[in-house]
Amino acid sequence: MVKEYICKRRTFGIAIGIILILLSAGLAGAAESGNRIWQEGMDSPYTWTSSSFAGFYYNLNDNLGTEELTIYSISRSIAKGNLVYTTRPMEVNFDYSGFGKYQVIGFMADKYFAGYTSRSVISNNDAISLLSSSQLHKVILDDGDKRVINEGGTLTLNLQLLKLKIP
Repeated sequence: MVKEYICKRRTFGIAIGIILILLSAGLAGAAESGNRIWQEGMDSPYTWTSSSFAGFYYNLNDNLGTEELTIYSISRSIAKGNLVYTTRPMEVNFDYSGFGKYQVIGFMADKYFAGYTSRSVISNNDAISLLSSSQLHKVILDDGDKRVINEGGTLTLNLQLLKLKIP
């Protein structure tokens, strides 16, 4: 199974890049939670969510978004510790209701499998968190299409290997 790891330095660098793009764009757009661009005179701290920033993962069908980026003490520069990116796992249903529920997490605008919950039949109702092992697994297929795979048949997946560990 492909394992992808979160790198704190990369996350911070990407978050800084997002902020610089947003601040340099100078375009104020209305969204459910307010403007996408902070302007002088607006509240501080200021938070972008999946409702106000299209660069975060959002599932329109389930109204599911887990990412937030908050700036505290906004001034001409952002002090260390005043830029906080957060995301959290959320419980969702499998398409096949007999499997129960599982956790997903949004990270860098993509959907990742974060683990099974105590309501996951697949795991015998045992909660299994991949996050506790610093792991995320990208969701490759998540649609309503039905597929039939015959014995000896294959299912072609479009994926890119980032890091593979074989025990």
